Amino acid sequence: MSSRTSKSMFLVLLVLIIGVFVGSVQAKNVCGTTGLINIPTASVRASGSMNLAYNWFKKGHYTSMVLGVFPGVEVGLAGRLDNSNELILIGNLKVKLLEETAEYPGIAAGLRASMGDVSYYIVGSMQIGMPGVRAHAGIGTGEFSNPFAGISTVLNPVSVSAVDKEFNVPLTTLTCEWDGSSIHAGVLLKFKNQLEGRLTITDFAKIGVGVNYTYSF
Repeated sequence: MSSRTSKSMFLVLLVLIIGVFVGSVQAKNVCGTTGLINIPTASVRASGSMNLAYNWFKKGHYTSMVLGVFPGVEVGLAGRLDNSNELILIGNLKVKLLEETAEYPGIAAGLRASMGDVSYYIVGSMQIGMPGVRAHAGIGTGEFSNPFAGISTVLNPVSVSAVDKEFNVPLTTLTCEWDGSSIHAGVLLKFKNQLEGRLTITDFAKIGVGVNYTYSF
C-alpha cells in the first residue's frame, strides 16, 4: 500500500470516528478495547456507551472506537499508521463472563484480529488492598501467548476543585503493565464531560500522548 493511500485511509478512519460520533455526541487501551495501555482488562464498556480515542507514539499513530453493544459485550476497531506509512486495522470483541465480587475477580474473554491473524485471551481483574487499586492478569494465544499483567490505581477518587473554583484537579489514574514482552507505564487524567488525557512511557524510554472521549446514548 502506498504512503499516500495509507495516510488517506487513516485520515478517513479518523474523520469517520470523530465526525460521526462527536457531532452527536473506564481506562482504554490503544488497540481498541477496554484495558490499560496494550493489555485488555476484565472491564467492558457499559451497553449504550462509546469511547473514542487518539494516541500518538514515536512508532506511529492510533485512533480507536470502543462500543458497548449489549450488557457485558463490547466491540472495538482501531487503526494504526506506523512510521513506514502502513495502515493496520485491528478489530476486537470482548465478553464479560463473571462479575467481580469481594472474593473473586471479574473474568472476561476476548479476541483481537489484525492482518489476518486472530488472537484469543482470557483475563481477570480485581481490586486489591486499598480502594482504587486494581490488579489485572491474563493469557491467551497469538500475541497473548505470553502471560500479561498490570496494575492500576486511582490517586484521587473525585475531582478536586480549588477554593476559587478556577482550577480543578482531574481524577488521576496511574497504570503499569507487562504486556508479555515489555513494561509500560502511564497516567490518565479525567476532565469534565468524560474527556481524558493520557501520558504513556513505553519500555521506560519512549513517550506517548493521547486523548479520549466517552459518550453514553
